Amino acid sequence: MAYVSLLALVVVVILAVKKGMNPGISGLCAAFILGFFVMNDNGVPISSIAGACKVTMSAFPTTMFLRIMFSAMLFSILSLNGTLQILTDKILALAKGNQKLFPIIIFFLNMLLSFVGVNTFTQLVMVTPICVSIAHRCKQHPILLLMSTATGARAGYTSQLNVLGITMRALSAENGIALNGSEQIRMTIISLVTFAVFYIAYKGYKLPRIEMNSDEKVSLNKEQWISLIVAVCCIILAVMGFELSVLSAAFTALLLAVIHVDEKKVIASVPWATITTICGMTMLVKIIQTAGGIDVLIDIFQTFMSKVTCVPFFMIISALLSAVSSATGVVLPTLYPTLPSMGAAYGIDPSVLGLAIAVGSTATGIMPFSTVGATFLGLTTPEDNENNYLFNSLLICSGTMLLVGIIAAFVRLIG
Repeated sequence: MAYVSLLALVVVVILAVKKGMNPGISGLCAAFILGFFVMNDNGVPISSIAGACKVTMSAFPTTMFLRIMFSAMLFSILSLNGTLQILTDKILALAKGNQKLFPIIIFFLNMLLSFVGVNTFTQLVMVTPICVSIAHRCKQHPILLLMSTATGARAGYTSQLNVLGITMRALSAENGIALNGSEQIRMTIISLVTFAVFYIAYKGYKLPRIEMNSDEKVSLNKEQWISLIVAVCCIILAVMGFELSVLSAAFTALLLAVIHVDEKKVIASVPWATITTICGMTMLVKIIQTAGGIDVLIDIFQTFMSKVTCVPFFMIISALLSAVSSATGVVLPTLYPTLPSMGAAYGIDPSVLGLAIAVGSTATGIMPFSTVGATFLGLTTPEDNENNYLFNSLLICSGTMLLVGIIAAFVRLIG
């Protein structure tokens, strides 16, 4: 079943690329079919289709679904009433319309937010709508600004205030691994290099200047100020630890009640096709993990492991695990206890392997069914993902981030 599940994933991807099918629908179908043979109820095989489907539904990403849906609704209100457009024009005016600077500004803004420990999802909800609005205002696809956001946030992931950095230090102390203090510098350098690759690949240096007309310098009206204040309150409360989906739903209802905005347009603006893709593919990948497909891939990589390949292979293994689970909640706690013995076996400093885990697990965080990628898909427009362009781009960019990390390992930038 492990090999069959991997084959099912290949078929779903081929249908999406060649036939233009929504991978969420075909992925959902494959998840339910595979689930009948793979899933079980507390170790007891399920003999009925209804029972298997019930257990398979536990793989549905309910929290992610609610967060993306209600966040999209909240920020669509700011878009429909012109609030985001005015903020975008003011940002453009500050940079004097120089588009070449926008990706750089976005990168360092997100690096700062990540350094000071802002929750990743909250950070994305804060920045992504602005990135999308800027890109659309400049008649560009938002992919470069989204990658600037992702790489910038990644640059601060190993800081002492970030959740991932805190987890790394706690697990290192628990497993007797001595950190030399260079992990943050190395992660920042790798992130900068990755950003430079995206900046060059998407020709950020060729972006034309946007001329700002005097009649575009408009101030926010009363309803727009209310919308902006409500959105800021939502973000602040999310930073304080409140559940974002509940906050977004409550503040969306508040705005619909107190300002003039078409509720039907708000609901229609939610990228339902994208949400279908995220949920369907997430369920399929979780079924593949349960079937042992990820373990098969990891075992294949481990057979080729040596002193030279140990660090990059550890990075790849971390990336595979992170594609279907949380980096801080699953990948790091699972792999860190193995670092002392693996380091001793191959003569490698365990802290180097620890950084490889951080680099690999954050690379696949931008995949469409992982937290960052799913948020990007959820807060962009259907036009941005026409013919699955954004979905496919996120897969390619994720692979690029991992490749840069692997090259960094071979040139000993990891350690």
